[in-house]
Amino acid sequence: MGGKPLVLDAYDHALSFYADDAELVATIAAFFADGFAAGETITLVATPEHRSALEHALLRLGVPHRQLRDPARYRPFDAAEVLHELMPHGELVEEQFHARVTTMLGPGRTRIFGEMVALLWADGDVASAIRLEELWNEVGELAPFSLLCSYPRSVLDDKNGGIAEVTGVCAAHNLVAGPAWYDDPPAPGLDAGPRRSDIYLPVPEAVAAARSFVVGALPGARADLVQDAALIASEIVTNAVLHGDSAFRVHVTCDALGVRIAVEDARVGVVVPRIAEPDALNGRGLVIVEALSTRWGWEPRDGGKVVWAELGTVREMTA
Repeated sequence: MGGKPLVLDAYDHALSFYADDAELVATIAAFFADGFAAGETITLVATPEHRSALEHALLRLGVPHRQLRDPARYRPFDAAEVLHELMPHGELVEEQFHARVTTMLGPGRTRIFGEMVALLWADGDVASAIRLEELWNEVGELAPFSLLCSYPRSVLDDKNGGIAEVTGVCAAHNLVAGPAWYDDPPAPGLDAGPRRSDIYLPVPEAVAAARSFVVGALPGARADLVQDAALIASEIVTNAVLHGDSAFRVHVTCDALGVRIAVEDARVGVVVPRIAEPDALNGRGLVIVEALSTRWGWEPRDGGKVVWAELGTVREMTA
């Protein structure tokens, strides 16, 4: 998760995203290995392929084979089979969930990884995935447990959900890990045409990642123009993350009319620059956007808004 270990406390409900199966297995294995070392019960709700890969990874990390065969220490479940129990007629039955959860929790603290929500999302049932996340939160007082849920990166490309849905699933967790790929600068575009990012999570690491996306979307632009565009994007994105707690997407357009930066999020509200106190460390973001841009504004969207800024002209661009 951005190169940082994932440390959870009792009752933590964490969310992560992974680029491929190898990253997923490595993340869960490290999470579970710490739990085995601490004497906790380990519960895995995953696909057969991921269960097999994870058990091999745990053995390589030094977890004794006998512990993986001890139901008091390790409780594996098939994610699809459990989902069928919880949704016998295609809809979540909350009573079924509460009954099944009792078999997943140990007598002491339990570490859980759950893949059911990712399967639901992949099937296009985003609403049930979010509701299942919420149900886990409702049973937090039954016993001390920490729960890790992971979704593939494809969730953020908008095919099975949008900004509002990603914001909703983030809101159902008290910890959201910045994806590892946020540390990697995106490949620069070959031309300065319109570019649209994938959905970014409402985490601090997303600010630098979005700034890198903007820089990569402006090949051939004058250096100071790119610098201003990146700073404008940083300020608008920071507002979405810190003040809106919203997932977001960045749009960049560069043409004969100049450069346009737009940030789309899932929070409804009026966008007005505020005057910060002289000794305040923040609160000047939109003032900076106003100062650097030719013009800026915002527009309401269904379930959210878009904040945009324009700067530069074709005469200020290099070929």
